[in-house]
Amino acid sequence: MTPSIFLRSATMEARISPLGAELKSLRHFPHGELLWQGDPASWEKTSPLLFPVIGRVAGDRIRIRGESYPMRQHGFAQSLRYEVVEKTELSCLLVAEDDPATWESYPFSFRLEVGYSLDENKLTVSTAVFNTGRGVMPASFGYHPGFRWPVEGGLPKSDHYIHFPDDSEIVVARPLDTLLGPQRSHMQLRGGIFQLDETEFLRGAIIALGPTSRSVQFASKSGKLSIDVAFEGLSNLGFWMRPGHDFLCIEPWQGHADPHDFDGDFFDKPGLDLIAESSVVNYRLSICLNEHKSNKGLNN
Repeated sequence: MTPSIFLRSATMEARISPLGAELKSLRHFPHGELLWQGDPASWEKTSPLLFPVIGRVAGDRIRIRGESYPMRQHGFAQSLRYEVVEKTELSCLLVAEDDPATWESYPFSFRLEVGYSLDENKLTVSTAVFNTGRGVMPASFGYHPGFRWPVEGGLPKSDHYIHFPDDSEIVVARPLDTLLGPQRSHMQLRGGIFQLDETEFLRGAIIALGPTSRSVQFASKSGKLSIDVAFEGLSNLGFWMRPGHDFLCIEPWQGHADPHDFDGDFFDKPGLDLIAESSVVNYRLSICLNEHKSNKGLNN
C-alpha cells in the first residue's frame, strides 16, 4: 500500500491518500481536525473526488452512441490509484489516467491531475481534467468534502448556518428516488444566511443550482470559527449529511444527478462539461479556517 502524503504549513497539516487522491485529514493548529473522519455506520469517506458523473444515473448505466455502460454513483475517480509525480513540504501533484477497467464504464481517454497546496490556514485543491482521446468527451466533476458539525466542540448543531455572501435567494432542488427531482423552490436568504436544520436532510441532499456566490461560510451564531469554502469552474453546490451523525458535506459540482425523467445519451445530459479533443477543463476548491471575534453580526 502506498503511504499517505503529508503536507504541513505553520498552522495546518493535510493528509492525502493516493487511493482516490482523497483528502483524509485537515488539521489546524491549535483548533484540531476540520474533516469528518469517516464511519462505516454512516459515511466512510472524508472527501472523495467525483468523476465522470455526479450522483446517480438512471438505472446505474449511461448510454453513449447507442451503447450502455455501467456507472456507479459519483463515478470511479474515488477508486483510482493515483501516481504522486511532485511533492514538497507544502504541495503535491497526483495523476491518474484511463485504463481497461475505466473503459468498461466510460469509453474515453482522460488524464486527471489533482494538486494540493497549503498556504498558512488555507488548503487549495486544483484539478485538471484532460481529454486525451479523439472527439469530444462529456464529463462532470465535483468535490465532496465532509466537515465536522459542529465546527467547534460543545456548540449545538442547530446554531450553525451557511452564509452565501452574494445571494439573497437560491434555487433549490431535491432528490427524487436518488435522481434529481423536478421541483424547484426559491429559498429566501436574509442577509445571505441559510440556517441549517438537520431534519431537512431526511429527504436527502439540498442542491443549490447556480448560486451567484463563489464561496460560502460554514459557521455558528455563537462560535468564533468559520470554515470558508471557495470554488471555481463549478456551477452548483450540494449539501448533504445523515441525520444523527456529526458531519456536513459542502460539495461544489459541475453537473448533478440525472433528472428523474432523463432518458437520453450521456452527451445530452444537462449540466456536464463537453471537453474538446486535446483540451483541458480546470476546477478549484479552497478550504480556509478563519477566526472571528463574533459571527453574530451575520445574523442581525
